[in-house]
Amino acid sequence: MGVNDGIVVEVLAQAVLYGTPILFAALGELLAERSGVLNLGVEGMMLVGAAMGFWGVQQAPGPEWLVLLLAVGTAALAGLVMSSIFAFLTVTLRASQIVSGLALTIFAGGLGLASYLGNDLGLANVPAKHQFSEIDVFGLADLPVVGPILFHQNALVYASWALVVLIAFYLGRTRPGLNVRAVGENPGAADAMGISVARTGSARARRRCARRDRRRLLQPRDHPRLDRRRLSGRRRGLDCHCARDLLVLAARALPGRRVSLRSALRRPAVRAPGAPVRVDSDVLSHSGVPQRAAVPGHDRRARGRLDRVGAAAARRTRRARNTVCAGGALMEVLSPKSLEEALRIKAEHPEAVAIQGGTDVMVELNFDRRRPEVLLNLNEVGELRGCSRENGRLRLGSGLTYAEAMAGGVAEALPALAEASRTVGSPQIRARGTIGGNLGTASPAGDALPPLLVEGAEVELASVRGVRTVPLGEFLVGPKRNASEPDELITAAWVAPSGGPQTFMKVGPRNAMVIAVCSLAVVADRERGELRAAFGSAGPVVGLVSFPLVDSGSLPDRVAEAARPIDDVRGTAAYRRHALRVLAARALERILT
Repeated sequence: MGVNDGIVVEVLAQAVLYGTPILFAALGELLAERSGVLNLGVEGMMLVGAAMGFWGVQQAPGPEWLVLLLAVGTAALAGLVMSSIFAFLTVTLRASQIVSGLALTIFAGGLGLASYLGNDLGLANVPAKHQFSEIDVFGLADLPVVGPILFHQNALVYASWALVVLIAFYLGRTRPGLNVRAVGENPGAADAMGISVARTGSARARRRCARRDRRRLLQPRDHPRLDRRRLSGRRRGLDCHCARDLLVLAARALPGRRVSLRSALRRPAVRAPGAPVRVDSDVLSHSGVPQRAAVPGHDRRARGRLDRVGAAAARRTRRARNTVCAGGALMEVLSPKSLEEALRIKAEHPEAVAIQGGTDVMVELNFDRRRPEVLLNLNEVGELRGCSRENGRLRLGSGLTYAEAMAGGVAEALPALAEASRTVGSPQIRARGTIGGNLGTASPAGDALPPLLVEGAEVELASVRGVRTVPLGEFLVGPKRNASEPDELITAAWVAPSGGPQTFMKVGPRNAMVIAVCSLAVVADRERGELRAAFGSAGPVVGLVSFPLVDSGSLPDRVAEAARPIDDVRGTAAYRRHALRVLAARALERILT
């Protein structure tokens, strides 16, 4: 007996053969999972396909190759019907994927069991009339061990292997496959990249829906009854971008006025003289987008083609230019190269929102808490970066990042600020977030504010009218409100380091990447004989307590009395007062011993 006749080789060859149906099912499950669908009904689909395939082998007349081909087609068709039912339940009707999958599996199991016990399909006690025969691939079936296992299988085994290669190529190398993976892994990111998440049906049906949507009119007085989920759902046949555009239109249009969707998407542009980036109307006019007025009004088909070409060109242009579309509303991004240019643009666009690190602004944009028409990108303004010393004072540029504040001369002169910077977010956030952004946001929970306040920091504000400095205590006027004028930019923070021992502490639900429930910075200024403490997240603005150093023992009570905390989702007012007392006692022990 040769090695190929051994029990081990036979078992392995049969394992490859009987594992082929599982491989087919795994490939289908892979496609479903990559597209974001949890297909728990795959076992039921396998049972239905197996039963129908066996029934096809028993019932179909004709030559063997034709019968086997029809049987495979019947099994595939049965699986396709079951998967279509599952997709209809989970995608269209939004039914639970778990419940739908288990229901299909139970149904298929009952069908298969009834087929064998009740003999409805003629499957019980009846041998198969036809079956796939083994194929000797290139005469390699006689190779030791691997021959019977790999080169002496039937056509379905080799078809499954070829399908593995095709699906791997489809998901990893083709644009449709990559789009499927993007939608399944992160629908929000895929939508931001311009991939249609909700696209279904044939190309003709999509074109028909597009023409219908362009003719649809929105009644702006109905906008209080509109919501993004209903507009972006399939009831109106719109994708997420169009739904958001409709919401913007409904919020801004005059009551009772009927406005078409196409006219709403073409907002009137505001031309800024000398602005370095063109506004949207100029961008579209120089991008090769055909003009709608060039087509006669009666030629609907030509107008529809023109609209589709124009929309595609506009999307390409927005990606190439500094014009972004957030939540469906166009925003112009202006990127000055110098501080002088930035101040001039700010004077021309007082409503522009300055952005540098974006760790605060982007959160508000993503959650639709703010939708500015103009963003002022300050990342290329070199005058706002770094720090310097002048006449014993430290000038911290508004573009100084938390990562930079944790090291070098800033950490030596202001150790409390360095400690606070280490508690900010993750390394990525610390590399992007800036001191100026913390000042501009003016949040009571800002980590950089207490260390700057205890050192008597002043905020430098610049505009085309000149430069002025404002003490930080006067600059913070309320929760997320500061004293800067609409045409001013925060350019720096001036600090005269006391040189005394200082520290920063905060309390949060965990040790990292958390908004402070309360925070405290304390400095012992021995030159002035003064103890100063600034606390955050315990009042509408960051508070400051100052008293003689000889009364240091009263610091916990003084801080707790000065605080004006509130009850919110992060903690109660009573807990915040208690936590401030504990932090103050620990800070005293740290800086005085």
